[in-house]
Formats: sequence, C-alpha cells, structure tokens
Amino acid sequence: MSVLIDHKKAFITLFNETARYYYRNRVFDDFVQCAAISLHNAVCPDSKLEQGYRQIIKHYKPEDVSRFSQLLEHVMMGLEFEPHDFLGGVFMQLNLGNKHLKQFFTPWPISLAMAKMQLSDVGQRLTRQPFFTLYEPACGAGCMVIAAAEVLKMSGYNPAQHMWVSCVDIDVVAASMAYIQLSLLGIPGEVVIGDALTNERHRVMYTPVHWLGNWPCRLRKNRQQYKGVTWNSKIAHMRALFNFAIKEKILPQEENPFNGVVVNANKKKKKTLTKKQLTALYLTMGKFEEQERQAGNSHQGLCALYPTWYWLTVLDTLRYTGMRQNQLLHIRLGDIDLKERRIILCSEGSKNHYEHQVLVVKWLYPRLEILLERAQAAGAKLSDPLVLCELFYRQNRQRK
Repeated sequence: MSVLIDHKKAFITLFNETARYYYRNRVFDDFVQCAAISLHNAVCPDSKLEQGYRQIIKHYKPEDVSRFSQLLEHVMMGLEFEPHDFLGGVFMQLNLGNKHLKQFFTPWPISLAMAKMQLSDVGQRLTRQPFFTLYEPACGAGCMVIAAAEVLKMSGYNPAQHMWVSCVDIDVVAASMAYIQLSLLGIPGEVVIGDALTNERHRVMYTPVHWLGNWPCRLRKNRQQYKGVTWNSKIAHMRALFNFAIKEKILPQEENPFNGVVVNANKKKKKTLTKKQLTALYLTMGKFEEQERQAGNSHQGLCALYPTWYWLTVLDTLRYTGMRQNQLLHIRLGDIDLKERRIILCSEGSKNHYEHQVLVVKWLYPRLEILLERAQAAGAKLSDPLVLCELFYRQNRQRK
C-alpha cells in the first residue's frame, strides 16, 4: 500500500509544481484532456482531437508539457499496482470537487462493495452468454466501471474479453478521467461526452482494447441475435409493470416512461419471386419434366428434381393458392375436392388455428387431377399427406 500512496503523493507534488501561472482547476482539466487524447490517438488517430491537443499545449511552457507526461506515468504506475479510481481520489484530495461543478466522486471502497452486490451472479451470466454490457449514464471518473472489472477478475474472468462498457458524462473533464483509467486498465468500451437524459452525444472515444479485442464485430453479432420484435415485447412488459405501479401509487411518477417507446422491427427479406425468376424456374422444371416423359419407366431418377411432375404440382399449389408452407404440409389427399374445386386447409396447419378453404383454379386443376390418379394407383389412402414424393419414387422403382 505504501507504493500506491507514494504514487499519489508524487502525483500531487508534481502537479502543484506544474504551470503555477494558471489556476489548479485549469491545469488539471488540460492535463486529463491531453492525456486522454494521447491515449486515443495512439491507436485510432483523429485529426480533430489532435488539433484540440495542440490548442491546449501551446499555452504551456515546454517544461510543463514534460511534467504532463510524468503525471500520466504516475497514473499508470498507480493503476498497475492496484486498480482503483486513482484520478478520482486525486481530484478530491486536491479539493477540486468543490469548485468544479460541485463534483464529488464516490469513494473506491463503496464502489467496490456495490459492484460485488450487483455482480454476485456474474458466473451464472457468463455461462449463458460470452460477455455482458454495462451502461453508466453518469460515469464520473469511471469508479463504478473499474470496480465492476475488479469483481470480474476476482471471479476468474478477463474483463477485456467478457465485459464491454458504455460510459456517459456531460463534463468533458470527468469523461476524460474515465477514458484515461479505462484505457490504462484494459477495459473495452466507449466514453461519451454528452447528456444521458437527452441522448445527446457530442464526442465518442473508444478505448484501445475496444479495437484490439475486435469488439465492433462482437457487438454487431450480439445485436443481430435480438430482433426488434423481441425488444418491443420486453418494452410492453415494462410498460405494463409501470402502469400498475403508477396506478397503485407504488411509484411517485405520474407518467409512464415507456409510453411511446418502440424499437424499429427488423425488416425481413421478401420471400416472393420476381417474374423473371419464376420464368427461369418453370423453364428449367419443364425441361426436366419433358426428359422424364420421354424416358418413361426407364428414367433413372438420379436428378434431384425427380419426379419433376410432382414438384411442379407442389410449386403450382403454392403459387395459385397462396397457402403457407405449414398448411401445405398438413394437407391430406382427402382434403382435395376436385368436384367442388376446393382444398380444405385444416386448423393444425394454420397460423391462426382456424380451418380455411382455397379454390382450385383452372391452371392448378389438371396437375392435382394427375396427382390424385397416380396416388390412387400407387395405393395411397385419403388420409395420406399430399407431400408424398417417396410414394411415387418407390412406385417407379418397383416398375423397373
């Protein structure tokens, strides 16, 4: 522990010797902003950030710029010895919190205790998913996030692989402090300078491990697993819970925060074929059907489309009735009534569990008539399913 105290004392001593011609608040603000930009641009160069860095540095003497590097070195050594909120503690010891937007940072022991309570089941979580995400809407210097990473390490997991964080703070200095410490501790995530209440994002800086650990790809794959419909279902449940709590006066709010909240549902690709695709399909199928007709019983049946006449019947049934695939699979031969020119779709195959009827149009009638004749000749029963390709394939082999 003496090494940790020495680094803090060394930081404070060196800081008080740096740029004495400026107020302490300004020097600290400029230091953390320059340090954050340096760490960011070392992995992901940004010209705008570099320009901001130069605008700050030009107001300092060369020896004070050198002291900025030494201050960052003390931060690195202090965090390496024991991960904790180094900058937040220094900020409070320098009495900058009372003057700087009345900011007071949570003591490290309290943050660590809260993280242990909130992540007591982290082992169970990571057995169900490869990583979890953490959102901190008022991150300050990142104390709670650092504590969560420490709890993860205590449980035997590497935070760089099993945790991704999103930290937001409206103050550029606090966000810069968080970025420095998360970057040096190898915690993947983003630090946003903005307002979490209005969802304003003025600047977003990703930690080095975010890029080095391929987190953009991992997050994208994780988001693709959850559809918009799933999120809207969860939102509906939360809306119902809040309505009950507000009605029973369990919560002081008068308005439900989930009212009007909706996630855009994922748009599915259309499953319909274009006219050009249908034409090409029927030309190909017609070619193989003609080959089978000419070959007769001598056809070897090695083509994947065999028997083509049967699959054309299935294709026409779907095309001219508009029935769903599951409805087709539940059709029995007895459900086809050519005298009444109708097909009965049973409730078991319908999405709404109702029985339906569809018309047999003139283009579909001849194919269904041939199918029923050949099915009867093959010994099929009225209770047999319409989809019985194996019956006709076996019948042809028996003839051979």
